[in-house]
Amino acid sequence: MKKIILITWLLLSGIAQANLLIVDSNEDVVQVDNNCTLREAITAANFDITVDQCGTGLGDDLIWLLINSSGDAIQLDNQLGIIDGVTIQGPGADNLVLLPANGHSGHIFQINTDRDVTLQDFRIGGAQSSAVDVVNVRDLEFANMEFHNNQAGSNEYGGAIQADVEDGHTLSINSLMIDNVLFQSNSADYGGAVAAGGTYDFSVNNSEFISNTASTIGAAIYRYYRGFDSIDTVFTTIKNSQFKENSCSNGTVSVLQQTLDISESLFQNNSGVTTINALNTRGAIRNSIFTGRTSGRALTFSGYPTALVSIISVEFNTFINQSSAVDMQVGNYATVSIQGNAFAGSNIISCQEINADTLVSNGYNLEAVGESCTFHIDDLSGTHAELLPLGLYGGDILIAPPTVSSPLVDTAMGCNSNDISGVGRPYDGNGDGTSECDIGAVELPEDFDYIFINGFE
Repeated sequence: MKKIILITWLLLSGIAQANLLIVDSNEDVVQVDNNCTLREAITAANFDITVDQCGTGLGDDLIWLLINSSGDAIQLDNQLGIIDGVTIQGPGADNLVLLPANGHSGHIFQINTDRDVTLQDFRIGGAQSSAVDVVNVRDLEFANMEFHNNQAGSNEYGGAIQADVEDGHTLSINSLMIDNVLFQSNSADYGGAVAAGGTYDFSVNNSEFISNTASTIGAAIYRYYRGFDSIDTVFTTIKNSQFKENSCSNGTVSVLQQTLDISESLFQNNSGVTTINALNTRGAIRNSIFTGRTSGRALTFSGYPTALVSIISVEFNTFINQSSAVDMQVGNYATVSIQGNAFAGSNIISCQEINADTLVSNGYNLEAVGESCTFHIDDLSGTHAELLPLGLYGGDILIAPPTVSSPLVDTAMGCNSNDISGVGRPYDGNGDGTSECDIGAVELPEDFDYIFINGFE
């Protein structure tokens, strides 16, 4: 039944001319023994030839990797080289892992092609030199994958994925798309999980980064471009994703010279000087939650005097940090506008300006302690946010909703149609007959029963 479904998907997906290769062995060999291994399938796809029982022809290739297996593994004696366009689809990240055999300290995959490559539905673990090393590729996509305990070598980039044109080994890439991927406990000097330097489009959606580390910069993501031409030509998008307990002295997510769009994402208990380090960057951060910092900064913005000034909008986010943490620092050559944010933690200084007049409030911000962020006539300073504890509340991402009586509810204007919970905006949360935006990342819908959706009758 699974193969019938996949054939239907293949026909409907627009690549009906693809050659199908079915891997039915978890051995790592190339030999005539009447089966098809992954290494044999990739060799057949690379050179459009038949290898053992792996037969192919000219055109795109789809490799089904142990598609009916459960709890299987392939131990690789050396790296798998991809030099032609291919999609490799496994049986699910819980059902198959690719890992290095004893003595293999290189990559799991090295990609060097001018075609598209997609890897999906399997797990990669234990690589000692960047699990996926990109030399050349057109469009590269990872979907429904997991990367665990992979590391780059000394002074190297991207523990899980090295696709860095600026400082790494990559020569060319058109785009990198990451969708529904878990990165856990990967490490590198630069970009503990992903190093993605260059001008190409980079997008992350519905993914998790947990306990990744970098010794220098970018515990989860290192995303730099050093050309100092128009910021508007380089795009980084992070949406519906979670970053938890990542550690680096200089940024969980570090970006330079970008148009950055972060939305509907959670940043929790990340350590180091800052969570988001945005240098010479434009764009927006919306509908996201930053929580768990006891020191350092959640957001750091700065620029270069020789380049275009950083201009960032920070809108409808929730900050729940404590102690001496700063929610946002605006440095030299940067301008930040804020609107609709809930600075709901116990930290005394939520917003910090290095130079005067670089932080602009457009109103509807609430600050629990002090008034470092709240100087517009429509802001609320020294006001308790009245949030419920951080929890799932029936969803798959941790949120901190406002109570019905919270001053956040129906208090703001200018929101878009999204919030981090997926409920959307605006709703009539206070029952006065008018739907208005709530301050912060979470919108309180009408007649929302938090007790019921937490599993209590």
